[in-house]
Amino acid sequence: MAKKNVLFVGMLALALVFGMVLAGCSNGDDGGGDPAPVGFPFAQKQLERSGEKIANTGVTAGTFGPLVDGTAPFTYTLVSGEGDTNNTSFVIAGDSLKIGSSPLTSITKVYSVRVQVSDSAVPPKTFARPCTVAVTTPLLTAAIINGGELSTFISTNCMGGTADIPVVLKFSGAITEANLHSVRAAVNSASTYVIWDLSEVTGLSANQIGGTITDDRNPENTGRDKIKGIILPAGLTTIGDVAFENCTALTSIILPAGLTTIGNVAFENCTVLTSIILPAGLTTIGGETFYGCTTLATLILPAGLTTIGNAAFSRCTALTSITLPSSLTNISSSAFYNCAALASITLPAGITSIGSDAFRYCTTLASITLPANLTSIGGNAFNGCTILQTVVFGGTGVAINNNETFPYASSSGTSLKTAYEATNAPRTGTYTRTTTGNDAGSWSRQS
Repeated sequence: MAKKNVLFVGMLALALVFGMVLAGCSNGDDGGGDPAPVGFPFAQKQLERSGEKIANTGVTAGTFGPLVDGTAPFTYTLVSGEGDTNNTSFVIAGDSLKIGSSPLTSITKVYSVRVQVSDSAVPPKTFARPCTVAVTTPLLTAAIINGGELSTFISTNCMGGTADIPVVLKFSGAITEANLHSVRAAVNSASTYVIWDLSEVTGLSANQIGGTITDDRNPENTGRDKIKGIILPAGLTTIGDVAFENCTALTSIILPAGLTTIGNVAFENCTVLTSIILPAGLTTIGGETFYGCTTLATLILPAGLTTIGNAAFSRCTALTSITLPSSLTNISSSAFYNCAALASITLPAGITSIGSDAFRYCTTLASITLPANLTSIGGNAFNGCTILQTVVFGGTGVAINNNETFPYASSSGTSLKTAYEATNAPRTGTYTRTTTGNDAGSWSRQS
């Protein structure tokens, strides 16, 4: 199956998780004619797996609409080309797509066919494109888990999930922490990749989210490396410590609007998590929360955020930009340590302190403007920023921890601390370094 088709999971929420647009049919191509037609709609019927069969022969999978700007009546046919992977499993009767001569029994969760429509004009206008049919699994309830039916449920509904085509595992009702542990273990034993949809779960506490997959922090022993996506319930306010640490297959997560706190180490070493949308009400990001998320490229922090813990974004080596809110007053120690791709960052006016090692080894950071309210910069805060040559001080009373806070040639150069403290008032202005490198150059005030 073509990868771009199978990734459609048939549900809008999951389409948002993977950054796709779901419209029943994917964009198609013009089959000829003048002027070119612009397509036809396809309305899928909901298909749910039941036992070992997804749908029986003759069941309608969806209906086609008229060709836009075409002349009725219309004829629909299955044709070869892009997206025709499952053409042999379906037939067309009139304007309906139906299950073919055999029931669908494959573990495939999204089926793809290529359909061409022809109108009644002379010459006829035609249009062909892939259409997808998504299959959902039954809801997983506590009764199934506690009733000893979990293994059968997983083997019937969830087997065969891969990193590219994960299985949607949708929970429902009052699921407990013990239930989630059991499911995690069953998924791990089945070696299947899943998306955990907890949107309809009730009663989960912060501790339960924090303890869901934390009994063994080794990803290959716990099934953490099988979780591709997570949708959290709307009422959740806190994600507990180490909740999703080492979920090395996790590419997307949907956070609820009411979330206020993300605990320590919550997403540490989620190495393929490329982006995350943080809700507007979030106020606290714990220590090492996104430590080692090596593919996280951009991040916008919400306006009300007040706390970023130590090393919260340390070793996010792909992070190129981050927006810090005006509500933030402190950059914690090692907050952006070794963010090697971070070429620029704007510090809010309310920042009063920058912790030790905060931007150490940000090797593409060439300049930084320090706000007027800043009063202290910790040791080694910018050490290892090998191309940093320009620092603009907005205030006059900044306490620089030591000479190694900024890079310079310790044997022959002037440190930025020395240059800043030796300058007659006002100390505000631009300071530059004569050359790049970690142990190189000399600092002086230019204006």
